[in-house]
Amino acid sequence: SLSQDCLALDAQEMNYMNALFSAVAYLLCKKIRAGSAKGPDLQRILTSGLFSQHNPFFVFKDRSKEQRVSLKLSSSDWLAWQIIDSAFPAGSFAHSAGLEAAWQNGRVRTEKELLAFTETSLEQAEFGQLPFVVCARNEPGTFSQLDRLCDAFLSNHVANRASRRQGATLLATCETVYQDSKLTELRTSISENNLAGHLPPVFGLISNILNIEGQTALRIYLYCLIRGILSSAVRLGGTGPLQAQIIQRKVSPLAEDIAGRSLELGLDDLAQTAPLIETLQANQDRLYSRLFQS
Repeated sequence: SLSQDCLALDAQEMNYMNALFSAVAYLLCKKIRAGSAKGPDLQRILTSGLFSQHNPFFVFKDRSKEQRVSLKLSSSDWLAWQIIDSAFPAGSFAHSAGLEAAWQNGRVRTEKELLAFTETSLEQAEFGQLPFVVCARNEPGTFSQLDRLCDAFLSNHVANRASRRQGATLLATCETVYQDSKLTELRTSISENNLAGHLPPVFGLISNILNIEGQTALRIYLYCLIRGILSSAVRLGGTGPLQAQIIQRKVSPLAEDIAGRSLELGLDDLAQTAPLIETLQANQDRLYSRLFQS
């Protein structure tokens, strides 16, 4: 994950970095769950200080010259790691992307069916969500039109509601964490122009504002989709944590292929490719009992 021009580290130094990152992630989750700190505040502290290349934690000794040198890291790498971290309060864990309705309907019961559901959801995202992400990132001036089109495209009221809520939560978190005036302007524009603020165009424009590379932004979006589905499956009791990780490994090549071939997607590519999932998800509000909002 390091940039190509970074200093080559030996195994001991890389293990140190991995241990430090894991320890910080654990402490963040612990403080948030204990209620002693708010997620966005801790995320902002993490971004501004701990993972800065100027932090003394990230200074190592050059074995050949016996002098201290700084580790060069790509800021976009740290942004990506932070956004996909489960401690980042983006609101996705309240949603199952239609899995709960499919589960209660008996359509997804086995691990093989869960794998098929995840793959189908990724393929649906390629043509139902990524065109909005790509266009919003590449043409930020068209955000209003994209958001209104997305609102019309999501005719399923459950999916529409979930997209609005996740978009609002993601934007609010990013505005608090990264403190960029453009994010504040985006939130104000959505409110003043009575826009829905759907997740795909909001995410696309945020990736533009934060200077996240195009394919990396698509990887982040797809990874969060996979994580949300499999996390929901574990909480529903449909699979175990280890088996969920095996399924994630299996669908990763498909997600990478989709991210690679979606960079040139446009609005003409919009399509609904998973009508059965769409139909099942629309029944979410009719479930006798439910854990998720969608």
